[in-house]
Amino acid sequence: MAEIINAKEAATLRTVVGSLAKKVDALSEKIDGVVTAQGKVDTSLQEMATARKTGTPVQYMKADVVQQTIEDKLNSQLVESKVTVDVKNATIGKESKEKIDGLMKSTGSLITAAENLVESNRAIKPRKPILNLTVEGNKKLFWIALGLSSFYALLALLVIILTNNKVATMQEDLQNLPSYWADRAYQAAVLRDFRNPGLEYQDTYTLFTDEPEKAKEHVEGLELNAKGYQEWKRYILSLIQEKDSRDIRVIDTEKKNGEVWCLYRFYDEETERSIHVWPNKKVEETTDKNVTDLASAQRYSKRNIWTVIREAPETIAE
Repeated sequence: MAEIINAKEAATLRTVVGSLAKKVDALSEKIDGVVTAQGKVDTSLQEMATARKTGTPVQYMKADVVQQTIEDKLNSQLVESKVTVDVKNATIGKESKEKIDGLMKSTGSLITAAENLVESNRAIKPRKPILNLTVEGNKKLFWIALGLSSFYALLALLVIILTNNKVATMQEDLQNLPSYWADRAYQAAVLRDFRNPGLEYQDTYTLFTDEPEKAKEHVEGLELNAKGYQEWKRYILSLIQEKDSRDIRVIDTEKKNGEVWCLYRFYDEETERSIHVWPNKKVEETTDKNVTDLASAQRYSKRNIWTVIREAPETIAE
């Protein structure tokens, strides 16, 4: 046992021991809380056993869940209350020693009681199902089960049929509304890069009110046109994306015998640009206004007005 060298060290030791005693008291209070919680669990188990005897359906906790709950409770109450003493080989008073001994004893008893509680809970078997039919070996119950299965299968099929009919009816009703076709026209106009797609919505709505079939044909034609427009737009963007990544507006296109001509402009400028794609996949571009179609692009192909934006790929010899 180390001897106390001076008064200063003695004062330090008294402070540490006093702090330890306070923390032991706090720890004892937390142990009381755990014991109270255990009592509540015991009461619940007694109520559960009584309900089991009377036949009242009861929901049980699994044994591993009960065990984990108790362990969590112990950890939350005890682990955070650890106390440490930095003074090596220090002695404590008799009162503090008794408190610690009592604490260790009560903690051991509590853990043992918790383990017994878990074991007793495991011994309680879950209640039997309310309905437990054994079809095997019983023809009457077999036909009852088969009838119920068939009934629910037919019921499910009926629900599906009625739902599909309801959806079809709603779609039919929807297609008779001018707003439905006007909205489709608006979406197609957006894909077509119209400057004001809202006008297309308004015109289609008005047209449908007077001539529904004509309005439908107009919208379907607009959607088909928008689809083709988007295909050309993606194609042109694939040709120029390395040069400029801005959005574009497609003005005119032409394709013949593997040769392509496209007229486009960037969305934020008015300069029109012609692209000529040769059959060998060489791509050239010009802003010369004399090039207005594929024929003129061929005609002026030798002039010094073109900028190569992609060379023809090299042919790989077999």
